[in-house]
This record gives sequence, C-alpha cells and structure tokens, in this order.
Amino acid sequence: MFCTQISVALHLLAIAYAPDFGPPTIYSAGAGPMAKGDFNGDGRVDLVVSGDNALYVFLGRGDGTFQAAVASPARPNAYYNFVVADFNGDGRVDVAGIRYDSSAIQFGNGDGTFQAPVGQYSFGYRAAAGDVNGDGATDLVVAYAEAWPDDTGWSILGGVQVFLNRGDGTLDFDSDLDGIYYSVSSMELVDYDRDGDLDLVICDYKWDLILYDGFGNGAFGGLRALGGAEYEPEGVVIGDFNGDGALDLMLGPGYYQQFQPFLGRGNGAFDAGPTYQAGGNRNPAAADFNRDGKLDVICSDSWRPGGVLSVLLGDGGGGLAAPQSFQVGETTIDRRLIVADFNGDGYPDVAAAIGEKLCVVLNDRVWSAAPPLMPWVHIGDDSVVEGNSATRPTVFTVTLSSASSTTVTVDYTTENGSAAAGEDYLATAGRLTFAPGETSKTISVQVIGDRVQESNETFRVRLTAATGAVIMDGVGEGEIIDEEPSISINDVALREGGNRQTTPFTFTVTLSSVYDAPVTVSYRTANGSASAGSDYASKSGTLVFAPGEITKTIKIEVNGDNKREPNEVFYVDLFGASSNADIARSRGTGTILNDD
Repeated sequence: MFCTQISVALHLLAIAYAPDFGPPTIYSAGAGPMAKGDFNGDGRVDLVVSGDNALYVFLGRGDGTFQAAVASPARPNAYYNFVVADFNGDGRVDVAGIRYDSSAIQFGNGDGTFQAPVGQYSFGYRAAAGDVNGDGATDLVVAYAEAWPDDTGWSILGGVQVFLNRGDGTLDFDSDLDGIYYSVSSMELVDYDRDGDLDLVICDYKWDLILYDGFGNGAFGGLRALGGAEYEPEGVVIGDFNGDGALDLMLGPGYYQQFQPFLGRGNGAFDAGPTYQAGGNRNPAAADFNRDGKLDVICSDSWRPGGVLSVLLGDGGGGLAAPQSFQVGETTIDRRLIVADFNGDGYPDVAAAIGEKLCVVLNDRVWSAAPPLMPWVHIGDDSVVEGNSATRPTVFTVTLSSASSTTVTVDYTTENGSAAAGEDYLATAGRLTFAPGETSKTISVQVIGDRVQESNETFRVRLTAATGAVIMDGVGEGEIIDEEPSISINDVALREGGNRQTTPFTFTVTLSSVYDAPVTVSYRTANGSASAGSDYASKSGTLVFAPGEITKTIKIEVNGDNKREPNEVFYVDLFGASSNADIARSRGTGTILNDD
C-alpha cells in the first residue's frame, strides 16, 4: 500500500553525494505529481502527492522530516498536475487536480486532509492559479491538448482556456485564448509588466516561450512568441535573476540540456541572453541555494542513470555558472521538483519524486564558489549598396559583453542566404582574437558590384568555437542593397475634346533613381474599352534614358467626337527593360472623359 514511511534517513549504497546536499530521506508515495503548501496551518511546508484513488499528504515537522502520509479520497486515476490555492475563500489551502478527463477541486479541511473531489472538469494537462479578473477569487488558466491519429501516428494540438471562480470554488468557463499549442510543459501567472494585472507565461514544447498580457478583467492580449534556443524546453522559471527589480524568465532545460535567460525590462519586453549547459533536461526550479543573494536554478536529468540533480549558481546578472551535479536516488527523477526550506535553517532544500518514492534532500550549506563567468560574445548586422563594379565592404562588429582577463578567440565563416558566394560576395572565414581588455573586433566581407537589376539579397556571418567566452548572438546578417533603378509609368485622365479635335495624353515614365549608364525600355499601346484608330492613335517605341536622366514622356493622340458615350480607357504598356533596370509599374491607364 502506498505512503507508508520507509525510513527517516535511508542512505543508498554505491551513490556519491556532492557536499552541497546531504543524503536523501526516502518515503513511499503515489505515482503522480507533487506540490507544496501549508495544509494544516502550522506554518511548516507540507507535501501532497497524487496517486490512484487518493491524495497523500506528508505533513512537515519543521526539522526536514515528514510525518507518515495522510490519505484523502480522490479520482480513480492520478492527476497529471496540481495547483495549490484557497479556491473557496475559507482561509484553508485547497488543490485543483488537473487531468484531461477528470479534473476537480478538492477543498482542504485545514488538518492535512481534503474533501471529496468537487466538479468534473475536462481541463487538460497544465494550469496556473490567480485572480485574473480582480474580484478577489482565485481563477484558473488551463492548457488542454487534443490528440487524433493520422498518417504519421498521432497529431497533438491544444489551446488555453480561462475559468473564472464564482468565489465559492465553482469554476465557469470564460474564454479561449488565441493560439494553438503542441504540448504545454509549464505555465505561470505573474505581473511581468508591473501594471498590477496578472500576465500569462507559457512554455510549449514546440513554440517555446509565449506571453499574454493580462488586462485585469479576465481577458488577455494577443500572444507574443519570444522563441528560444532550446528544443522541446521542459519549462520556464520566473524570478529576478539580474537584481534590477524586474521579473526575468529562465527557459529550459530540454533536449539540448540548456538554460536561456530572457531578462525583463519591467515593461513587458524581454532581452534574450546566451545559453548555458544545464547538466540536466527536466523539471527546472529556482532558489538561492547558497544564500549569496543571487538566484540560482536546479534541474533533473532523465538521461543519466539514477536520480541526478544539477544546480547552476547565478552570477546576479542573469548568467549561470557551470552545473554542480549530484545523485539522490537509484532511478530517474521523472516529475516536478519541489524547492522549499523544510528544516527552517533559511537554506532551500529539495523534494523529488522518483518512481513511487518521495526523496527529500537537505541543503548542507556547503557550496563551492562559482567560477568566474565568461563574457558573452555577439555579432551585429550590416548593409551596403553593392555598387556597379569592383567590391565594397560590409563590416560586422563583434563585441564582448565585458572585458576578459584572458585571451578570447572565436571563429567565423560566411554562409549563403539569398546571396551566393562568388557571385554576390566573397566567401570569408577566419578567427578573431581578443587580447585581455579588448571588447570589440570587426569582420569585413567584400560585396561584388554589378549592373544587373535584382532584389536586395542577404548572406550571414556565423560565429563558432568560442574560447573564453559564450556565444550569445552568433549570426550577423549582411544585406546587399541593389542600386539599379526601377521604371514606372503614371496614369492620365483628360476630356477627349470636340469632333475632329485631338487631345494629347502625355504619360510620364520615371526612373526610381539617377543612374550612371543608359537605361532603355520599350512601350506600346493596348485597347481597353477604347479602340485604336477610332478613339486614339496607337503607338510603340523605345525610350532611352541617358546617364543622369530620370524622366521621359510618351504622347498619345486621342480623337474627339460629338458622341454621347461612357468614358473609355486604353493602356500604355512597358516591356523589355534593359538588364540594368526592372519595371516596377508596367501599365499606364489613359481614361478618356466624354464631354458631350
């Protein structure tokens, strides 16, 4: 039977422990997720674990150990996720159990037990709790997913819904938010723009980091995608990682086992930072583990054997040191980590779910000093007008975020975009070396001039293999701006004149810019509702713009008459431009206004 305490201090054999956490204490637990809260009102941190048919609460003693589990009835199947809050406003902590087919609210009795499930909601997989409409009651924002078979196996798409609380714990569907999601790994309600209203932060396996600005009335603004370097990120943790008073977002880890900071400006805007190797791929959380006043992160590893945790100490500026890893069990940590001070010494401890066991490790307050963090290196963009001959340089500036006391090197190479090496620019590769104290270098790439009219084109300069620095923005874009002119023709509308009179319709043909070589273009008239010969005199020919000329005219004679008839049109079409120009507007319309 689940949830009988096995030992207070069980040392697992053949497992090495780092000096930053003590040996684990193991409890038998359910196979579902875990959450923390003060479920009996004694001011100590308790833990709740979901299992089949029951919720199991481990009441904290305040010394780092927990009492034997207390069971309360629950749904037949374990929940996928928990949200802990006071949903009915009675001052006791409740839980919302999240599962796609049987989500429910379970009200707390204030003694560590819960009432039977209330409601039968088809919520989904992830949820966040908060008062999103300002009425004092705790609402839920829920991510759901739908799956169906297709030719590739299964397709999964989902969305996000808002449920408003009546104040008694009853939740009413309010709205669907814009956006389609693959699979939401975490979501949080926070006020990241400091306007007093809760905003929504979503981490999605496919679309990475998504933001919705809250309006304070239960509605949210259109989604903003921040992207991210991580592939299939497992979550986002939120806190002030650089100490400026604004909330930051730490995305990751995931497939690439990386964390990436997005530093908040306090107005809803975020600046992406470089990536840091995480030492794990799942279950991120944040706390100040070494009590130096700087926020750190922790994660688990589902790939290495055993229950491996990694802590990355923060530098106080949004950066992370190399991971310090340690093992706390024999099998993979497969569910959310709980970080809290379980023994009241002021240092964060960790609880982890391992299989059907609850593992608690206490912070022993002995932490290795974080090594100095390497500076960030990034490259800017540049553009140049290509010219008509020879070459012109594009210059990319590569900078370090701070001066280094050691030599920094970084390799670079050009890559084709819409521009091709050898035709549009000269392929370039090399290595930059920053001497101690230097923070800026440049890379010059030569652009090949020609007299061929074409669209603007781009190529890239990519930074790789940095030593002594971390690559933040490693791709610079070079834009080759074509300076060959384009040709346009205008429209003309005039009265036709009386019988046997002719009226000249003068069309102006224009180059977009002065050019230093001749430009030619051909033209011819074409019937619309007006007919050549009877309504106007057909004409064709070729215009030649001498160097420096930008306008030419085409004169078409229109025949007048005394007939009462609708207005009529004819056209002047441009074609056959010389190779050093293109035609931007090829048809001019002549409108013959009947004046009878």
